[in-house]
Amino acid sequence: MPIAGTDDDELYQNQRIGNFSYAIPVPDGYYDVTLYFASITNNAPFALSVGDKTMENFDIEASERSGAANTAYTYEIKNVLVSNVLGIETSAGGALAGVVMRKVDTGGLNPAEGKFPIIKTEGCGKDPGPLEGTVTFDGNRTSKYIVRLPKNYDQNRAYPVIITLHGSYGRYGVGDVIGEDALQLWFDHPNPGGLVWGNNAEIAHKVYRPGFEHVAKDFCLDRNGVFMTGNSQGGRGSATGGCWVGDLFRGVAPGNPGGPDVDSVEECNGNVLFFGISSTGDQNNFPKMTFYVEEIFTKQNQCSNETVELEYNRQCRMYLGCKPGYEVIRCTPPGPHRTWWMDKAAVYFIQRWKEQHTLP
Repeated sequence: MPIAGTDDDELYQNQRIGNFSYAIPVPDGYYDVTLYFASITNNAPFALSVGDKTMENFDIEASERSGAANTAYTYEIKNVLVSNVLGIETSAGGALAGVVMRKVDTGGLNPAEGKFPIIKTEGCGKDPGPLEGTVTFDGNRTSKYIVRLPKNYDQNRAYPVIITLHGSYGRYGVGDVIGEDALQLWFDHPNPGGLVWGNNAEIAHKVYRPGFEHVAKDFCLDRNGVFMTGNSQGGRGSATGGCWVGDLFRGVAPGNPGGPDVDSVEECNGNVLFFGISSTGDQNNFPKMTFYVEEIFTKQNQCSNETVELEYNRQCRMYLGCKPGYEVIRCTPPGPHRTWWMDKAAVYFIQRWKEQHTLP
């Protein structure tokens, strides 16, 4: 049986299926774990645990490379904490063709303390690529992108990147707040004239990940410093990105969003820093959706129900007890639905990136 999307058919043709577990002895540390799958049995979503990471409804067929029978798919989980043994476990309906582990050189940083190593992209050391272009994905669909470089861009320095998504009323960004500290990236909706970002896993996998990888080949970025924000429909898109491709994003800041298309908080797989924005004067249904998305990430990030006011901004509150580096923040600025706080989110992201990394 041939497997699409790979030259190693044999690897994917032999899968373990069902409810099973592995205990793999390895030295203590942090690992990037790559899992290999192929949808050859019409797999339904299943629970998947890899070390300290748990995904309640892992869906092979919602991936960017699957969704079709007999198609290869790889999924990487970053910074998995391992103490002597890496545990992998699936529920009924699970499937796995292979696993590869790579020990992370943390440079003395400890992700358990909210500290993360810089991982440079392929664009480092190269002259910058085009500042505008299109990304092709899903066969023949395209999305336009625009890059804004930081001042005094250095091709040997890995920068965090702030991805901004447009709302239904046009493209916007985070202004001049990036300064010399970050690269800004815009994506347009892939459908001609499209304004509504999907709120399910499909668009997150098929647009955000290949879009970032396309740009990462031409610019020097930090893979542990990818952030996304947007307002309204762009807020919906950024919430979806954090939920479904949390391994790509370090943090998301949905402004007045619609929520990810999930029936329960358990269906969201992402662990990301969350900066939620809900305008007090928004007359739409978006404020309650902001709180619903907030509920998702407070559970994912193991936060308590207690909050404290942020010292630098009294319109924002932070949940206590969250996993280090994965805080959840709720901001309630005065104003209508189109109150744009993406710049404030970007400032916070850049600040946290500096605190959580060893700077070049």
